[in-house]
Amino acid sequence: MSKISFEEAVLTFSDTVYRVAFNILKNQEDSKDCMQNVFLRYYKKQNTFESEEHIKAWLIRVTVNESRRLLSQNAKMQKVSLDEVANTLFAENSEETNIFKKVMSLDEKYRTVILLYYYEGYDIKETAHILKRNYATVRTQLSRARELLKNQIKEDFYE
Repeated sequence: MSKISFEEAVLTFSDTVYRVAFNILKNQEDSKDCMQNVFLRYYKKQNTFESEEHIKAWLIRVTVNESRRLLSQNAKMQKVSLDEVANTLFAENSEETNIFKKVMSLDEKYRTVILLYYYEGYDIKETAHILKRNYATVRTQLSRARELLKNQIKEDFYE
């Protein structure tokens, strides 16, 4: 791996790695630490990757694992309000901000599949592979997440 390819990977995938880490950690500082650890592991990895998609999938898998490790290591971590998170990521579009808040209020298993499917563009099969879950499990979690979001939006509409 040359230094240029590492720099390209950081430039190309840093937003994705940060979003995945933030999805789990819900803390900017910890997400940045996680991102740094993930790219350090990527830099140290001697194997070459087959494609850009392989690199992205590997980075997401390592980010999920590293985020969970940080969570278990730091049980008393500081939480950031969903309003602050949504405003940081979607400062210009209030509709996206509201939807993002609803997604972030879901359980982690639902948030993660929504993030990978809708925000990162992976299909169900790829999402299952990245998360090391059964295809049917991911399909069910995605369906349930959609239903939960639909119900939340309905509640807001009728209030």
